[in-house]
Order: sequence, then structure tokens, then C-alpha cells
Amino acid sequence: MPRSSPTVAAVDGERRELRLAGGGALSYDALVVAVGARRRAGLDGAHTFVSEDDDDGTQWIVRELELRQVRSIAFVVPPESGWSLPLYELALMTAHHAAARGVGDIALTLVTHEPEPLAVVGGDAGATLRRLLGLADVRVLAGRRATAWERRTVALDPPDPEGPLVVDRVVTLPRLSGPAIDGLPADEHGFIEVDDHMRVPGLPGVYAVGDATTFPIKQGGLAAQQAELAAALISRHAGPEPSRWVRLRAVLLTGSRPLYLQALIEDGRPKASSVAEEPPWDPPQKIAARYLAPYLAAWSDAGT
Repeated sequence: MPRSSPTVAAVDGERRELRLAGGGALSYDALVVAVGARRRAGLDGAHTFVSEDDDDGTQWIVRELELRQVRSIAFVVPPESGWSLPLYELALMTAHHAAARGVGDIALTLVTHEPEPLAVVGGDAGATLRRLLGLADVRVLAGRRATAWERRTVALDPPDPEGPLVVDRVVTLPRLSGPAIDGLPADEHGFIEVDDHMRVPGLPGVYAVGDATTFPIKQGGLAAQQAELAAALISRHAGPEPSRWVRLRAVLLTGSRPLYLQALIEDGRPKASSVAEEPPWDPPQKIAARYLAPYLAAWSDAGT
């Protein structure tokens, strides 16, 4: 039987030790915290769409539409989601599948707290997404929070001037919160505070990467870049101080041909973006990273 990994209860930066939940401690010279975020339901009563691999979370939508059991669906992006692209994909693919199966007279609505769809990318990529949603007849209510869903009515803040949003089903992304590890500085949501180089302030030799941190975008490719940066700094071969921007790469599944999005992000804000029909990076993995993408491609080719 495999041994279970120890659970970290706290970090003692002064002693450079990890306090373990079951007792005892582990010392470290350098520490990289990559424990991810905690997920919880996005909206009471709604279906929380966990990931692109949530097969049951996508198939039931098309089945109910085909059987005419539902005629309207709202897709909700909560403020604490961290990365909204999967829900935009789900809305587009739902519209595509419904049209391909001759299911008409349906109403698909996307509610997002963002000022516009995928605002964190913006530019050409964001404009392309808005165009695709329009072509798919997905109504977009941007700059709004869904606060409740009762008796088929989605409560919005601020309200929609066109009237109440009444739907048969609601699909939402999960809300994320940080790990809140004792001894690591964190914000009010438990996310570990980091600087531009993923260093944890006040704790020499401690880094944090990925969804556990205060970096506002929670995306696999960016997390891999953060891990590479931490590894370079630890090995003392980082060279010049890294720039404040990172390159975000993402594949947008549309239901037909995928699109490849790229954006430069600085301090969590978009600086420029582009969209292409052919993959501008190789291998064209959905998680684009220098080391992780080739590994995933080889792992997939091996049929593992």
C-alpha cells in the first residue's frame, strides 16, 4: 500500500522548517509552495463546472436540450473563479452542439463579473471571443454578479434593465480560495502573497506558484512559467532580473475549429493579445509551457 504524503500544517520561516500535521518537521534550504486553491460551489443550486474533463458536467446539458426538458441555460462566471475561459468554451460548444442537432428556440445567457468577456486577455483575442458569442446567439451580461438562483430566477447585481433573468438551468465555475497556510502571509481569501518574482515577502528562500498565490490569473500555463522562474532563482542562474510581464497562451474550444490565443500580461492586466487559427507554439498543447507541454505530448503519444 503506498504511503500517504505528509500534510503541512505551518511554515516556520525563522527556523526554515515545515511543521507537519501529524507531528514532526521537515527542514528546507529553499521552499516552493504549489498546493493549488480550494474549490467550492459557485452558486447555490447551480451545477458547478469543475474542468474541461468534467464529462458528465457537459453531456447532460446537450441531453436535456435535445429532450426539450430545458429551453434556457445561464452560464455564470463568479468573481473568484480565477480563469473564465472554460465556461466560455462550454457556452460556445453547447450552442454549437444544439445547432448541429437541430435544437432551436433556446436561450443561452452568459453572466460574468468581468467588464467584458475574458477581459484579462482583452485586445484581438477578447474581441474575437465576443464575436463568436454573438454569432452563437449567446447573450452576454457583463459587469454583473449572480448572487442567487431561486424559482428559476437569477438575482443579478446590478440588475438587468431588460428585466429578471429566468432560466431552467444554471452552470457556474467554482469559487476559489487560497490554502491559508499558517506562517505564510496571505490576503483575506487565503491566497499566498508573492512579489513579481513569486517570492513570498519576508521569508527568504520561500516561493509560491500557481493557483495558491495572489496572482489574479489561475491558469496552468502561467503556473508552469512561475515554477520555471522560481527554479531559476533558486539555482542562482536567473541572469538579469526577469521582466514584469508573462506570456499567456490558451486554446479556445469553440465546437468547431479551435482558436489559439496569446496575450502579454503585466501585473495581472493585459498589454496586448492576438488570436490565430493555427497553433503558434509547439507542441500545441492546451497547457503551453516549455517543459510541461512536451512532457504531456509524449505522455499522450505513449497512450498512458
